[in-house]
Amino acid sequence: MAKRIARLVVAGAMSALVMSGLSAQVAAADPPCYEGQVCVYRNGALLSRFAPMYSGQCKTLPTYYDRIWNRSAIVQRTWYNTGCTGGNLLVQQGENKYIFSVSVGGY
Repeated sequence: MAKRIARLVVAGAMSALVMSGLSAQVAAADPPCYEGQVCVYRNGALLSRFAPMYSGQCKTLPTYYDRIWNRSAIVQRTWYNTGCTGGNLLVQQGENKYIFSVSVGGY
């Protein structure tokens, strides 16, 4: 009988953890990132969404972001430093990339 009660308690605790994780994911997804936009996130929360940058353009965010989602048809470049300087990586069309960066520029 004690084992059965322990199993029920563990099952209830696991259910609560699963439900809390699901509700956090739903909250992190709102507001949406629309097609044609570039969106940057920090800790699962949307920091900013904007039109894609073209070659020679640069957008520096007020704080670092840890994920970029390029929903535009234009390849973006994510830069580690402000002013689109320092190391960088390309973010292809439709790519959702986890990276610590500060600015976004066109390719």
